Amino acid sequence: MNAGFHDVDIINFPIEVIDQADGSQIVKCIDPLEEYAIRLTDRLEYWAEQTPDRVFVSRRTSDSGWKTISYSEALAQTQKIASNLLQRELSAERPIMILSGNSIEHLLLMLGAMYIGVPVA
Repeated sequence: MNAGFHDVDIINFPIEVIDQADGSQIVKCIDPLEEYAIRLTDRLEYWAEQTPDRVFVSRRTSDSGWKTISYSEALAQTQKIASNLLQRELSAERPIMILSGNSIEHLLLMLGAMYIGVPVA
């Protein structure tokens, strides 16, 4: 019985399928991988440059309004936090643990740590 589904073309790039002797297959994309961000903070820098005033993150306030932070504001705050963390001599050997609920401040602290390569949990 056909439930009315139609074919969906989800592969829109050329692939090579290599059959192995054990019956497995290796599927490789023929096209080279396009440029991509190495770090999450690279995307923050990109969007802060491309759309500086676009809302990056927001949350409700107690008066039912919204607190918003744009990409450019988030990048500036991330860089300030990163600078402060460096002054505290945090590093891969001296990571950060955040003991709080989710919040914009939590996000910015995590981004600041990521920005300078300090592990954060």
